[in-house]
Amino acid sequence: MRAQHSPVSTGLFNSAVIRQYSAGRLSADEYPQPCRGPTMHPTFTQRRAILDGLRERTRQATADFYQKPNVIAPPLAPRFIVKPTGSNTFEVIERATGRIITERFGHNNATAHARELEAKKDQFDVKQFGRFLRDWALRISVILTIFAFFGSHV
Repeated sequence: MRAQHSPVSTGLFNSAVIRQYSAGRLSADEYPQPCRGPTMHPTFTQRRAILDGLRERTRQATADFYQKPNVIAPPLAPRFIVKPTGSNTFEVIERATGRIITERFGHNNATAHARELEAKKDQFDVKQFGRFLRDWALRISVILTIFAFFGSHV
């Protein structure tokens, strides 16, 4: 009985195996099976595991270092990226979403606009103040409701 998958369809192009399979001399269990996924030499696997452990220890040590007093963390990556698109035009792209904000002519104009947008994001605007006030009003109203409920049962 022939196998469901031939050596050719599984990627084994050894001519001797294909001839024996075609002639019916190999059964389904006898012809070589292809690898099912990436396999590595054990030393490579061991080295990779060691390096992953060292990377994790490095991340933890860095986080612990910046938790110490009087140690200033490095600045965060910029929120906006300036990307050239050709013929002296540049796109200002929001890094978090990948969305194109604007397109400017000239590198100086594009970088100045990106700095301007960065400064605007850091300001505490009216919308943020409204959300802050709303959140605190909701918290206080929930606490007062709980006190009124338990106070009426005493």
